[in-house]
Amino acid sequence: MTGLWHMRDNNKKIASYRRKIRRLEEGLADASVKAVLSLNSRGNIVASSNMCIITVDDDMIARTRRNATGVFGYVPRDGQVKDVFRSQDAVAYFGGFVHLRRSLPVIAAKAQSGKWDLAYPTKEHTAQGFTAWQSMPSGSWITKPDSAEVSSKTTLAETYLVSPRELIPPAHDFRIEYRAISRNRQPCDLSVVTGAGAIEGVQDVAVFRPDQNGYCFALGAILNKFTLIQRRAEVVAKSAAFAIKRGYEHHVVAERIGGLLRIAVDGREISSGIDCLPLMDAGNGHVGLYTYGDRQVFRDLKVWTRPTCLDEKTLQLMTQLRSQILRIPGEKPAFVEPVYLRDDVFLLKNITEIVEQREQLRQQHLEAERMETLLHLASGAAHEINQPLSVLLSYLQIIQSHPTTHNTTPVLTDELNALKSAAERISEIVQKIGSIKQYKTKKYAGDTRILDINGSSSEPQ
Repeated sequence: MTGLWHMRDNNKKIASYRRKIRRLEEGLADASVKAVLSLNSRGNIVASSNMCIITVDDDMIARTRRNATGVFGYVPRDGQVKDVFRSQDAVAYFGGFVHLRRSLPVIAAKAQSGKWDLAYPTKEHTAQGFTAWQSMPSGSWITKPDSAEVSSKTTLAETYLVSPRELIPPAHDFRIEYRAISRNRQPCDLSVVTGAGAIEGVQDVAVFRPDQNGYCFALGAILNKFTLIQRRAEVVAKSAAFAIKRGYEHHVVAERIGGLLRIAVDGREISSGIDCLPLMDAGNGHVGLYTYGDRQVFRDLKVWTRPTCLDEKTLQLMTQLRSQILRIPGEKPAFVEPVYLRDDVFLLKNITEIVEQREQLRQQHLEAERMETLLHLASGAAHEINQPLSVLLSYLQIIQSHPTTHNTTPVLTDELNALKSAAERISEIVQKIGSIKQYKTKKYAGDTRILDINGSSSEPQ
């Protein structure tokens, strides 16, 4: 039957575009986690082989800390955040931390007397206790159910003993209580950590430290000179008010209440600090012992937990601050991802290229979705138009094949030919609609644009 077009199946095309959309979504996910750790020359951000770190105090003064020369297009000196970034987002971002530094101690003080639940040891832990914990390096600890000691065969080195499962649930505060004694000639580091569990087969603490994404309450650190509270290896609080006594058993309490970090020894608070973005997500609830050297003894460990004292509004602010991107205006706008390290110290990562890539991926994602929708519409429209068109062309062909039977006159014959030509033209258009491979438009009346069927049905250049 001449002029008829039998619609092709578009399912393969649609499946292809769905695969493309999935790849683009995976690309967006990848782009969101990649980061350029060194500042690259781009826009008004100058080249630097190191990371840029700034401090922002409670008066909203941005004080240059390290490698900030030219980063904001200004001579390194103190300046208001609003003048440095010239962005309301930046004022809101750093203002959020100022608010948290003021409010978190108040929230923690109100929750100080709240009830704790014992998470360790429980009945299921009593039989095995420390004997079920994982040693790093392997064999460096001598364990009993209620005590653990670094072996005298262990040379001077960092050692961990880590709980096999998480003891601190997500979104919970914690209090860790234990007794410790150092029989080493140089007492140091009767410490406790929270963070990730040990990784099977990884024994080198230079490769993996359980507390690298958690906390370390370092008692007698740096040759017994200081007590440190660390967040992801960054010092949150430091005190020289305590030193471990060799051969003396100390009673230690380390806790995080909301955003307040605190360590007390023998009934006396030694150090405390504020963590504006407390680490409360899943995967960092393991508890571990940490020390340096042999003949360090820990016993009677207790871990207490309770739901965090932070209210919903405070948690929402923290979530917002964790995902903020700041824009630095200039001839070519630049984007930095501020990473909160501790107290008022922030790392700035240049992610301009990543932001641009994500926008490109987003546009491609929209284009792929639009193409899939267009293919569905084109297939449906072509199918619906093709059915009555087939009937029309069939009747025209019958009439033209038997002119005497249907008493056709010359005038009617001309009109039938014109009608058939129009129907075949419609058939060609329907065929192009069913062959759409890309999305192209053309100008119509005024500012209106319509689908360019010829351009959309041709092979992409």
